[in-house]
Amino acid sequence: MAGEARTTNFMLGTAEVMIGPRDKLFELTPDLNSVGLVKNFVCEVTRDQVELGQGVTNQLVHIRSAGSTARASCEIYEYTSKNLAYALSLDGSSFVDVPGTPRTSTALSTLNAQLHTFATDSPASPQTIAIGNTVMLREPNSQNINIGTVTAITPSLIVRCDTGTRQFPIGTVISRCDVLALGSTNEASEYGAKVTGQLADGTWIAIFFPRIRITSGMTLAFQTDNYGNMPLEWRPMQLVSTDKYFSDFQNRVASLAKDTVKSALV
Repeated sequence: MAGEARTTNFMLGTAEVMIGPRDKLFELTPDLNSVGLVKNFVCEVTRDQVELGQGVTNQLVHIRSAGSTARASCEIYEYTSKNLAYALSLDGSSFVDVPGTPRTSTALSTLNAQLHTFATDSPASPQTIAIGNTVMLREPNSQNINIGTVTAITPSLIVRCDTGTRQFPIGTVISRCDVLALGSTNEASEYGAKVTGQLADGTWIAIFFPRIRITSGMTLAFQTDNYGNMPLEWRPMQLVSTDKYFSDFQNRVASLAKDTVKSALV
């Protein structure tokens, strides 16, 4: 039968996307660098051409390659601080989870200028809080939220937050939080990325991007009809001679490795 299959190297599966520092491309691991649940990962490479035609009808007589354009995109579903930072072209590697139980105020905060003093409970395993940390202040009834900076731990907690003359009520939850810059005009960060996945028959594929810049990323939409995602898109770029891994990626922006044997599907 014409057009019948010769192999079982069919494309059906999901991808593991890892993003991290450019100089640690081959050190990236799923446990430390994965962005989590990803759907619809696509990598596209197109060749740019210059064409020469002749005659009145401009018949094509020659084509020369003038370069190539590569891009990759995927949908990220986990809204971690790290993933949000990468989507904003910020350094996401500095964001880590802070274990422990947040503190809860046991009395109305006392106010002196912009300084709120909180008497709090003492959880068995409290979150570690240090002077200079940014904390989220979430009120119990209205779920009103403010953020402030810890200025002292005496053992009462003193937080700088300008609320005018308004004090925080009993039951306010005080926890560490991450603050990300939306609409920053600073130069975008560059990363390294590694993507792994299996074909439908179990054959492994890995793509190594030594230098990428994210061109489209942060989307935050609260909706009730479907789970939200961030459509992340990046452009791979050429390394320069002073870059680490330059000898591994000369004349290319990425390397695609395809295994020669089939493995069990995972």
